[in-house]
Parts: sequence; structure tokens; C-alpha cells
Amino acid sequence: MAEVRGGPSGFWDVVLLLLPIAFLVFAVVKPKPIPSTNSLRIAAAMMFFIKLVYLESAPITVCAAVVKGSLQALVPCSIIAGAIFLFDSMESSRCLTWMRITMKKITNDHPVAEVMLIGWAFHYLVEGASGFGTPACLAVPVLVSMGHPKVESICVLLVFNGFSAIFGAVGTPLWFGMGLAVGATEDEQVSIGSKCATAIAINAFILIPVVVSLLVDRADVIRNIVFIELSVACTVIPLFTIAQFSAEFPSLLSGLISIACTATLIHFKVGLKPCERRKSGTDETVDAGQGQAVADAEVGAPAADEVPVAKKIADDVPEADRDLLASPSVVDVALRTMPLWLTVVLLIITRIEDIGLKEALTEKEPLIIDWKLGSLGQLTLSSAFVIGLSNILGAPEKIAWSFQMLYVPFIIPFFVAGSATLLVYRGELRSSPKQILGGVARRMKKPLIALLGALCLVELLRGKDVNADAPAYIIGIRLSEALSDAFIILSALLGALGAFFSGSTTVSNLTFGAVQKAAALNLGLNYEALLAVQGCGGSIGNAVCLSNIIAVSTVIGVENQEGAVMKKVVPIVACFLVIATVVMLPFLYA
Repeated sequence: MAEVRGGPSGFWDVVLLLLPIAFLVFAVVKPKPIPSTNSLRIAAAMMFFIKLVYLESAPITVCAAVVKGSLQALVPCSIIAGAIFLFDSMESSRCLTWMRITMKKITNDHPVAEVMLIGWAFHYLVEGASGFGTPACLAVPVLVSMGHPKVESICVLLVFNGFSAIFGAVGTPLWFGMGLAVGATEDEQVSIGSKCATAIAINAFILIPVVVSLLVDRADVIRNIVFIELSVACTVIPLFTIAQFSAEFPSLLSGLISIACTATLIHFKVGLKPCERRKSGTDETVDAGQGQAVADAEVGAPAADEVPVAKKIADDVPEADRDLLASPSVVDVALRTMPLWLTVVLLIITRIEDIGLKEALTEKEPLIIDWKLGSLGQLTLSSAFVIGLSNILGAPEKIAWSFQMLYVPFIIPFFVAGSATLLVYRGELRSSPKQILGGVARRMKKPLIALLGALCLVELLRGKDVNADAPAYIIGIRLSEALSDAFIILSALLGALGAFFSGSTTVSNLTFGAVQKAAALNLGLNYEALLAVQGCGGSIGNAVCLSNIIAVSTVIGVENQEGAVMKKVVPIVACFLVIATVVMLPFLYA
């Protein structure tokens, strides 16, 4: 077994080192939860003192890890800010409104078609572009406005999100989460992602019909099972294929393909059978304040032959947006969808190495700025706008940080695509660019604070020094020695736990990735496969995160239904974790 430089208490090191994680769980489940903006900072402070007092780590190295963690928060924060700007630009230009109306027209008031096109395919695309809870917050109000029960709509979108979050925000949980946590190379990120895609695909074929049955009667799900499985195939087959060579594009591109293919299936009624809308749900007594149109739809939506679908759609559209009901030209379609396809195009041309832009955007030389900031470190800025801080605090481990401003999905593609959209539709904007930017700044306050705490905790977990090994390494070795191969059972649960307390697959991977790798290497398992189990757990764990449930509930005005959501979602999440673990067993022992 591996040698461990830990504290003086042997296996009990694990108990003490897991105290900050235990606190995060307690902060979420206590009657009055502590906001993640506070709990993550407290957990980081706990780990800081444990490293100094119990592990007797070198103080300069511990402090340098805090500085690096604070700077690392710029990466996810910049991605979130860019994604918010893009979608606020789409909202202001009415591109998002046009997309909602168009999807309502395509589904033709068929409940199963609505769930699969809007809840499944559209969500996959949005998750690939944005992540961080955006898909559920966009899709749930649309489903509710069509007459679907509120609580069940929340459940369905949260679970659907668990099937795509590992590839969310242009693969951030993989290239940033795994890349930072375990130093995964691009090839290793792709390998981990491809294994995740395998587990997700098998899970999807088995569980998606079960998830749809939360919104549609089981008998109707069975009648429409061919359509549902074909729609799933339209997503997961491209997902699996793209994941073989990219960690960034699987969700984004498979979402685009899924929308086109699912819309085609609906148009030609492939596998679609007559289906009645469920007239009530868990939330039938909940006053969500959603307006008369939604209330009427929930009490009992009239049959399609009583009220024409076109009229029902028109009645739900505000007077100011009625012009969007007209049949669009090819140019209109191209311009209204420009924010999405331009995002994809920009990502592709900056990621394919043969084009040459990737290397140009990540060059660390020549330097424009090369300043020594005293004992803080050496600040550099390259001609490709790669910012770096090296030799932080002069720590002997030569701790360094860098930020590729033009390569990280921030300015390119999100701000470029969003700005182009605002320029094209400058004559009909609902909000000015200044107002949009102000909104982005306001909405970034809480994520920034939470991610500062999260990334400091991560750097403290994964950092080693001359006196002690990294806490994540110690935890992984000690647990794997105690549990042996039974650690595999714990692996997916750790991933889900990370997302449960943080609401982020990326943070889950950052928190437990190093633990999983240490355990895998100690047990002689394929560490990429165990990291894939971690990623799958972190992905589906978003469905049971209380902050995610509350955020989506708030969008549609539902209150105090967290217990009802958990009751419906937890069994599906448990099945997902079991299936993902079983699917990974051959890879683990390969």
C-alpha cells in the first residue's frame, strides 16, 4: 500500500479531513440552510486551519494555495458571466421568445412531444452552451405555460439536467474540473468524457421513459415509447460519438442535432400516438401566481379540437410579441438562431488545432507585461492575453496560476455572439447593452463569492508540501485501504454528494477528483474509469441539490415543495448511480 504523510492519527485523519465536507452537507440539510456563499468560505477556513494545526503543513504553501484558489475562481466566473450575457442578449433581442414560440408550434399541443423537444432536446443544447442551472430555469416556465404540472416539471428538468451536466458550459466540469483537480491532459479528459457518455447513454435509454412518466400518464408513455426512445437516440448517439474526440462539444452539438431530429420526428409523427394532457399534479393546490393562462391550462386544458392550437399559442403570447407568430423566412430563422449557431462556430474554429487559432489564443509568449510584484509573485501578460502569476508568495512548490482570456469560453464565444445579436436587433431591444451588463454584474455577486470559497477549498484539498501530502490524497488512500474494492460503491455517491452541497458538477469534480484518483491508483483500478463514475455522480447530483430546486421553483413561483421534489427525484437518481457504476465495472478492471 502507498505511503502517506498525514497527521498523527492514522485512519482518523480521514474523519478530521472530511469535517469541512461534513459541514457543507450539514449547511444544506439543516432546517434553515446556510447559503453556499457563506458555507463554502467557512469550509475553506476549516481546511486552512486543519492543514496548519493538524497536518503541520508549511504556512507559506498553504497561504499560496489560498491565493491561487482565489484567482482560479476567475475561470468559472468568467464563463458564467459570458453565458448570462449571451442569454440576456437573446432575451432582450426576442430571439429566445421566438425560439419558445417556434417550439410550441412544432409540438402541436402533444404533451410527450413537448417534454422531449423542450425539456430534453432544447435543455441539452442550453446546458452545452451555458450550464450552471440555466436549462431548467428556461425550460420549466415553457412547460408550465403549456399546462404541465409545476412540481413535476421541476422534477423532470432537474433529472434531465443530470444527463448532460458533465458536459455543461462547453465541458467545464471536464477540462476545468478534472483538469485542475487531477491534472488531466486533453487526452485523459476525452477518455473520461467518453466513458461518462457511455454510462449516460445506457442510463438514458432505461430511465428517460420513467422520467417522462412524471409529467405524462404511464399508459401514454408506453404508447409513445418508440418516439421517446428515438428522441433519446437522437441525443445520446451523437453525444457518445462526439465524446470520443472532444470533452467540450458533446452536449452542445448533440443538443443541436437532437432538436433538429426530434422536430423532424414530431413533424412526421414518427412513433407519436394520441395522448391526453395530465390535468393535475402534486402542485394542483399550489398558488404559483403564474397568471390566468397557466392556471386555466392546469385546471383542465381544452382538447385540441375545441380550441385550435394556433389560437392557444397566440393567447399565451404578449401583444408586443405577436409579430413573432408570423411564418419566418429562411433569413429570419438564421438571424433568430444566430446566437446559438455563432457560438458553436466560434467554439469549433478556436478548438480545432489544425485551424491554428487554438495555439494563437493560448500563447504565453511574447510578453507584453512582465512585472515582479514583490513577494506576491511574477505577473505576466502575453500578446494572446494570457494572464499569469508565477512563484506565488515564493513557496518552494513554485505555485503558479494562469488565465487564457481569449480561449476560455468567455469573450469568445459568449460576448462576441451576444454582442453580434444585440447589433443585429439593435432596433427592437427590450434592454440596452448597458442594462444587460449591469444585470450580469449584479447576478455574478453570489456566484463569485461562492466560487471563491469553493476554489480555495479545492486548492487546499489538493495541495501538498514538504511536511504533508494533500488532504485529498490522504482521504483517498485511507478510504481505499479500509474499503478495498468496495470503494467503487462509494465513488458515485461522492460525486453526487459534491453536487448536492455545491449545485455544480465542476465543483464536485474539483472537490473529489483527487480523492478518486488516489483511491483508484492505490487499488490498481483504471483511474479514468473511476473519475468517470465521479463525473456521472456529480452530473446527476444536481437533481437533488436544494439550491437548484429552490432556484427553479422560484422562477415559476412555487414555494415549500422541496420535499415533494426530492421524493420523486431521489429514486431516479439512485437508479442512475447504480447503473452508471455497473456500466463502468468492465472499464475499472480493464
